[in-house]
Amino acid sequence: MTDRERTNGTRVQSKKGRRAMKTTIFALVCVLFTVPSLAEAECAWVLWEEDKSSVDKWRVLFAQKTQESCEGLLTEVLKGFVAAHREEGQRIESGDRFYTGTTAAGDRRIIAYHCLPETVDPRGPKGK
Repeated sequence: MTDRERTNGTRVQSKKGRRAMKTTIFALVCVLFTVPSLAEAECAWVLWEEDKSSVDKWRVLFAQKTQESCEGLLTEVLKGFVAAHREEGQRIESGDRFYTGTTAAGDRRIIAYHCLPETVDPRGPKGK
């Protein structure tokens, strides 16, 4: 392999990496500017992410005033993450509420999204 081929190969990988990063950042910025703050007292629906690859690890992504807006946001977040991970070279399968991905190293991830009322905590009751 010549120096020029190495340089071109590096540039191709760098461009792909930058493109994936730009896509991810753009998607997150768009979502952040269109989503009310989680701290807003009137929020009634919470968008949760469940990582089924680990020991059912849950995290809050966003809160919305209505179930309909939460479901719409779920769809957009899922599309954004699937697109970003595909650009990173992961093999992705997705449904309307989840995606599964396999990294280049062969690690498999299963991520599901749920819109739940703010009174429901899917992690279960907290111990005393």
